[in-house]
Amino acid sequence: MSTDQTSTTTNTINQPGKSSPKAVCYIRVACLNQVQRDGEEDSGIAAQRQACQKLAEQLGLSIVDEYIDAGKSGVSMKQRKALQEMLARIKEQHDVSHVIVYELSRLTRNSIEAALLLKRFQEAGVELVAATGSISSTPEGQMIQGLMSIIDQFVQYDEEVDEEGTLESH
Repeated sequence: MSTDQTSTTTNTINQPGKSSPKAVCYIRVACLNQVQRDGEEDSGIAAQRQACQKLAEQLGLSIVDEYIDAGKSGVSMKQRKALQEMLARIKEQHDVSHVIVYELSRLTRNSIEAALLLKRFQEAGVELVAATGSISSTPEGQMIQGLMSIIDQFVQYDEEVDEEGTLESH
């Protein structure tokens, strides 16, 4: 697999059986240093891939494709080529039943986009599952997803403020 520091997709990752439901994995790291030091951090590409593959095995899913946005912020989905490719595939091919992510924040850190993505997946008959177990399709799980999306958006905002400095630091 090539790592072009932005977006990549790979085909035929793991096919335990022809009758297994098909899934795609979406992996995102925000910082390029996570790409360069992959494997050293829990949230690096290799760690996310491994956790997603483990969940696929537990659920009896066959991973047929992997979409990676490396060095991309989770604030806006428009600048993430791999995410856009995955969404187009789901819309056009109707060939997967699950999207696997490490955790919801890897998909998006924007609560409005999270709600829109979940609605798109639901309309396409695709279930979103997380390796961390933080996503569930039950009404309670959907409520928790909404709350987590709001928290993720706040965390992103807080990280941006820290990068820019606060009024107290000026």
